[in-house]
Amino acid sequence: MGDFFGIIRIKINPPFISTIVAALKNVFNQFKTPEQLRGKLIIVEAMTFRVWEEADTLEK
Repeated sequence: MGDFFGIIRIKINPPFISTIVAALKNVFNQFKTPEQLRGKLIIVEAMTFRVWEEADTLEK
């Protein structure tokens, strides 16, 4: 595993706080614990999010 818990990248334009909070709630409803976020890059958009897990080649 990587040395980071996870990274959340927010791609919402215009960046209205109500839209950002709703999008982050959606992510945190899916990932309940820090362990579930560990090693993932999460790209958050207004209505959805995408998840990339750490590549196996980075662990070697």
